[in-house]
Amino acid sequence: MPQQTERSPQTERVQQAERQAEKQAERHEERTPQSQTQTQSQPPRADQREHRAERQEQREQRTEQREQRTEQREQRTSSRLEDEWQAVQYEFVDDPKAAVRKADELVTRALEELNTRHRSLTDQLKGNGDPQTEDLRLALHRYRELFKSLVAVK
Repeated sequence: MPQQTERSPQTERVQQAERQAEKQAERHEERTPQSQTQTQSQPPRADQREHRAERQEQREQRTEQREQRTEQREQRTSSRLEDEWQAVQYEFVDDPKAAVRKADELVTRALEELNTRHRSLTDQLKGNGDPQTEDLRLALHRYRELFKSLVAVK
C-alpha cells in the first residue's frame, strides 16, 4: 500500500521561507546601490530602457521557473493521489469496509490539497501589491488548472 504523506507545518514554513527569500532577492535586484549612483553619470536613455528590459526579462524568467516548479510539484501530488486511489480500489476485493474508509480519507486529503493550492494562489496575489500583466497571466493559468481539477469528470 502506498505511503500516506501529509504536509507538515515545518514543510509549509520552509516553503514560505523560500517564497520570502525569492521576493527579497527580486527586490534587491531592483534597487540600485547608492555607491553606484553617486559614482556613475546617468546612462543614456537607450541604455536605461535596455537595462529595464533586461531586468523585466529576468523577472519573467524567474516567474516562469517558479511556475514550472509549482506545476511539477502539483503533478507529483496528483500522481501520488491517483496511485493511492488505485490501491484503495484493489483493496476493496479483500476488505470493502476498509477500502471505503480509506477512500473517504483519500478524498479528504485531495480536497485539502486543492484548498491549499487555492490558498497559495490567493496569498501570492495578495503579497504582490501591484502585479504585472505577466504575473496576472500566470495566476489566471494556475486558477484555470485548479478549476479543471475541481470539475474534471472521467
